[in-house]
Amino acid sequence: MSDRPKGSCLCCSHSERAAIDEAILRGDSVRSIGEQFGISRSTVHTHGQRHVARDDEQAATISQEGLIERLERLELHARRILSKAERAGDFRSAIASVRELRGTVDSIARITGAIRDQPASVSINLFASPEWQDVVRRVLEALAPFPEARFAVARALSSRVEANYFAYLAERDPLLGRSAMDCT
Repeated sequence: MSDRPKGSCLCCSHSERAAIDEAILRGDSVRSIGEQFGISRSTVHTHGQRHVARDDEQAATISQEGLIERLERLELHARRILSKAERAGDFRSAIASVRELRGTVDSIARITGAIRDQPASVSINLFASPEWQDVVRRVLEALAPFPEARFAVARALSSRVEANYFAYLAERDPLLGRSAMDCT
């Protein structure tokens, strides 16, 4: 029978409590912690839920470090398999090991911040596209009988795009150039 009082936590009274808490914060599995310290999985789980203080930033750092250590162990294991597969001439296993290594290195790089997932940024200048130019041309042609409206539309378009767009339109459209002169 146990020397500890009923209801007290076996992990809290364990001689290696600090190591147990660190393993919990690091994210080690309750099974591996239990096996390492001779405690049941449920006891480790309950202790982690009720008695391990978690400073979110500290827990994230410890968890990240633990994850990196796990990935580094996985990388070492994959390298061993790769070496054995190459010696045996087992190229399928060698290729699978290389894939695993690539994924492991990628994961470590993402966790450490060496790689940041950023969406691809694509800039499209619609105003330089032939389709937009065609729309502007058609609108201005349709407004040819209405010089003031034509001028107002061209001016509005230029204020939305850039300051010199109106001048650009006027250079390419003789009617707009005349209406611009008439309306200024």
